[in-house]
Amino acid sequence: MGFSVAHLNGEFEKDPSPDTFFELWRELEDADGEHQTVPVKHETEWCLSAYPSGRLVWENIEEDLVPRHMRGVSRETVVSLWRALSEGNIALVDQQAWVAGYG
Repeated sequence: MGFSVAHLNGEFEKDPSPDTFFELWRELEDADGEHQTVPVKHETEWCLSAYPSGRLVWENIEEDLVPRHMRGVSRETVVSLWRALSEGNIALVDQQAWVAGYG
């Protein structure tokens, strides 16, 4: 199973090293009004997007499902969930304390 990341500058990377997740998080420090999120997307179309505010959004971009979010998520949790998603552990990510909507 594969995954991709979208860097803050809009560049995409397929199946990067897991070390990329810490770098991806650091990119949020440079977020501006136009570029606000860095997502990790699994090939099953499940996507986990982090925002500089600590908001994390969980959604399937192919299926018509209600997106979910959490606020105030720590860097360690985001990186851990990105890693789980990259490994295809959808169930672990899905069982978090999500709230309906984009938040």
